[in-house]
Amino acid sequence: ANIVNQLCPNLAKYIERSYIDGTFCMKQNIKWITNRIKQKKPKHFNNYTVSLNCTHYYYALKYFKQYFNEIGECP
Repeated sequence: ANIVNQLCPNLAKYIERSYIDGTFCMKQNIKWITNRIKQKKPKHFNNYTVSLNCTHYYYALKYFKQYFNEIGECP
């Protein structure tokens, strides 16, 4: 199996803070992450799965889905 790793610096913190400060920083961070994943994905990967490996990320799942759809990727 081929694995493409993408770190998500500070995303858990942004998710926690989004309930207090709003979602702007969290959404911008997720947008950056989804674009990085698309850039790093090898061209021969026709199908792939994204694994969100932090319990915090579930709370932002709708934004991950939204941004993957916006960039034409639907893992």
